[in-house]
Amino acid sequence: MESAAPTIPQPAVLRGCVRTALTISLTILLALAGCRDKSAAHASGVRVVSLTPSATEVIAALGATGQLVGVDDFSSSPPEVKALPKIGGFTNPNIEAVIRLQPTLVVVDDIHGNAAKLIGGAKIETVACAMHALPDIEKALRTVGGKL
Repeated sequence: MESAAPTIPQPAVLRGCVRTALTISLTILLALAGCRDKSAAHASGVRVVSLTPSATEVIAALGATGQLVGVDDFSSSPPEVKALPKIGGFTNPNIEAVIRLQPTLVVVDDIHGNAAKLIGGAKIETVACAMHALPDIEKALRTVGGKL
């Protein structure tokens, strides 16, 4: 009886597994966020703009959806962010639109170096959160959570 040779996962399969793990993690975090007392978030006075959908979902997972005053054009989760002002796309945020919203904090990605510099020049705090892999989400939750 011949034994079958072990199969080696292909890169596309691994990417699919990572994507599935990220989706499951965010779903769990969003479900847990619904259990958090939202009144504390409103009391902080922090006004947040998110430049990426993943940052918007991190903010929601932290129970701070009520602190969002603007999001990128592609943020659609949780559903209540669809009604918020849009500040442009992931690669082309409208800095003037961001500043008009008078945020106290803007969550950017690692590709937003120039935008972060311009926003910082308007005396608005930015926090950079690169979210490319599962460990990045945990770091973003801690980093953004510490600012809210």
